[in-house]
Amino acid sequence: MELAVEQHCAEKTKFQTKMENVLKENDRLLTQALSRDTVSSPESAPTFAELFEINDLKAQVQKKNTVILKLKEKLKSFSGDVKERKVEREVEEIETLNLELDHKVTKLAAENEHLKQTYK
Repeated sequence: MELAVEQHCAEKTKFQTKMENVLKENDRLLTQALSRDTVSSPESAPTFAELFEINDLKAQVQKKNTVILKLKEKLKSFSGDVKERKVEREVEEIETLNLELDHKVTKLAAENEHLKQTYK
């Protein structure tokens, strides 16, 4: 069980690193796209090739945002899995403890009955 939790933590760290890298790349692409001069004069109007590049950059940003959302969802599901596993483990521990206590109670009741019979 502990190994599964450790593996989950390692995967979570990898996803967080990937998400940070995607966010950095997203910021870089946004900065690059926004740094273009967008004044609407005939001299500064984007060329046809620049329009394609801008659309390509927008598509890249959209893909990155989609990846970010999927990674966030996966992170949330991992967090939920860890909580569920912890609850399941605690329930198993409680059930085991209850069984052990039940056996002890039965043994003590039998011993008590024996003592009652012996010292009547």
